[in-house]
Amino acid sequence: MKVVVVADFCYPNYIGGSARYVYDLVRGFEENKIDFLLITRKQGGEYSLEEQDVFYQRIREQGKVHEVKGLVSYLESIFLVGSKDLIMPHHPILGFLFSLLFSKKRISYFFHGPLHNEFRARSDSWLGFKVRFFLQSFSLRRASKIFVLSSFMVKEVLLISSQVKVTVVPAIVDVDKFTVNENKLKLREKFSIPPDKKVLFTSRRLTPRTGVIELADSFIKNFSFEDYHLIIVGQGELSQQLQHLINKSENISFLRFVTDHDLKLLMRLSDVYVLPTRKLEGFGLVVLEALSLKLPVVVSDYSGGAVEFISKYHNDLIFELDNVKSLKRCIESALLIDKTNDALFNAVIDYDYKTVSNYIYELIYR
Repeated sequence: MKVVVVADFCYPNYIGGSARYVYDLVRGFEENKIDFLLITRKQGGEYSLEEQDVFYQRIREQGKVHEVKGLVSYLESIFLVGSKDLIMPHHPILGFLFSLLFSKKRISYFFHGPLHNEFRARSDSWLGFKVRFFLQSFSLRRASKIFVLSSFMVKEVLLISSQVKVTVVPAIVDVDKFTVNENKLKLREKFSIPPDKKVLFTSRRLTPRTGVIELADSFIKNFSFEDYHLIIVGQGELSQQLQHLINKSENISFLRFVTDHDLKLLMRLSDVYVLPTRKLEGFGLVVLEALSLKLPVVVSDYSGGAVEFISKYHNDLIFELDNVKSLKRCIESALLIDKTNDALFNAVIDYDYKTVSNYIYELIYR
């Protein structure tokens, strides 16, 4: 059976964790010789990457990608679905029509987060909020299976539709892709990063929920210029606000866009990854990407699924949100971790994209 992956967001057209999840999932399908079709939006605007990617270009040329650019191409996508194909919507906007037209038993809905609440965080539109809530509620009720990445997201699903059954599935990462053997000091020279400072790193969509503005503000006020440097990679609606905030700070590097290759090099040259999430974190796939590079991670206690994962190994890597003393303690703990033997780094292999994609296919095929 063919799996029809319906996703509003997919790397390389869009930044963000859910976009990367979809990308690695279909890569895993390809590796495991599972037939698939990806139906996704051709994204533009402030969250668009539009990066050239060899795998994505290849499957598009093979007819395994249908990009939706408007109503006509949306309707065309319906006719690409065979009578026995399994359908996996990853978001309710594109997925709504598939949920409406096809049998419930063929639909497995992947819930990455409450779209209506994310919308409310950046807009006062009552209608926009209600429409997104309805689309999600309908899509959840029309699915035979619902997947999430954490127990935290199970609760978010049940707040929308309390009568559905939800299954927690693993997060996903390409372990080999996030492996770099280049010398850290040479990389710091390449990117003009001080060789003798403790380098903190974060890569996030610049939205209110991800907490990057608050992290930058706290860093400027509480971390000494002589000892620390912060690297921020991200873009989004708060880009200009962040740029204005850090304009006079010489120990913060802000890069709106970097290629996947440079992203892993920047992680490699850093000392600690900081996940400063303020709300609605399903997992935080960047956590697995950082750990694949042996980069220790500290996460806020509002980081949902990331807290669930990290707490299995180190409670001293979870800091209290808006508590700079707690953040500094966690950073010092992270710097002391044994990168060769610690179980936290070894756990990443369980989330490799080939294994996870095959497991998810078995779940939807049952």
